[in-house]
Amino acid sequence: MRNQKLSKAKPCGSMTTPTFESCGGVPEAGVGRQPITSGLALVTGGTGAVCSEVAVGLALAGLDVAFACRPTKMVECAESTSTLWRSRSVHSNRTAYYEPVDMANASSVIGFVDQVLQRFGDKLRVLINCASVVPKSKQVTTDGQEMQFGVNVWGYYALLTGLMPALVRNAPSSVVNVASAAAKAARLNVKTLMDDLRLLPPRQYTAVEQYRATKAAEALLTWDAACLFAQSGVHINANHPGLTPADKSTLTSGLVTTSQKEAAGRARACCDPPSVYSRSTLMLALNATANGWNGVWASTQRGSTADVLSSTRPVNSRDLRGKLWQGLFNLDRQLRTKFTWPSDRLLGIWGPEQMSEDRRARFRSADAEM
Repeated sequence: MRNQKLSKAKPCGSMTTPTFESCGGVPEAGVGRQPITSGLALVTGGTGAVCSEVAVGLALAGLDVAFACRPTKMVECAESTSTLWRSRSVHSNRTAYYEPVDMANASSVIGFVDQVLQRFGDKLRVLINCASVVPKSKQVTTDGQEMQFGVNVWGYYALLTGLMPALVRNAPSSVVNVASAAAKAARLNVKTLMDDLRLLPPRQYTAVEQYRATKAAEALLTWDAACLFAQSGVHINANHPGLTPADKSTLTSGLVTTSQKEAAGRARACCDPPSVYSRSTLMLALNATANGWNGVWASTQRGSTADVLSSTRPVNSRDLRGKLWQGLFNLDRQLRTKFTWPSDRLLGIWGPEQMSEDRRARFRSADAEM
């Protein structure tokens, strides 16, 4: 499928839509497309300050919201959401659902995907991948994966691909991968990409470097998925929500390696209310379908009512994108074999209507190597 330059939609409110790389297949704005105002949204990381505000915005727009909650935090998840929704006057006819999942456990994630498809498969229209971790010292998931890679990268991939049947069936629909501008500083090597991301020996753990690498991987995952599913009616985008209170905490904790002057300046610039940082996520989640946005990068601009859609992605390399998807596909096959997930699940999703012949050939080749 050949990439082409397209001048997309009219401005949406105060946001200007630039020209950006498209993979084709997404209708122009105004051609039978509307914002998403019904159905259900799934939000991971929904108890965090920013992601909880995203959930509020989705509910106010007319969607029911399903929260992916840690099994040990189900009551806290429900109570905090109920309190916040009352304070924001979310209409009583909106429903919040709470589904248990441990994003650091592949078996839990796989079971969660099946549960969501069974319960909400007929109305799922928005997926917000917002869960993220940055442990100061190296930790591993229950499956032996480095924690940031397991949650920030494989977790995003597993939900995106696993829930794709419902998103395609209920299209137009949208996916937003909440990433970070930290991706710009990542150092990625196409030859050793998966070993580096998984932090295989003899690689040493540095929290900030691994954070940058996993956020870059999230961006790469987004761009390739946008191309892969360009003809399906699923709009897949990524964003940087801005310098949040969590970022400020990161700065003051000394996790981010930067000069004291830069850290002090960034800490002073922080922080707007969490509702401000939810804007670009909501913009992509609700309006991508109306404006034909697919494979774009958005960021929240502090002190302004305007959010920016950018034609300059923080990281974009076809070689890196291909290497990442093939590596994740191979890892996914290993995990599905381990947990008896149907072996044809992803190949069944990526049928001829969503996948170019060269892409199908590439994944058939990856499958044959297993």
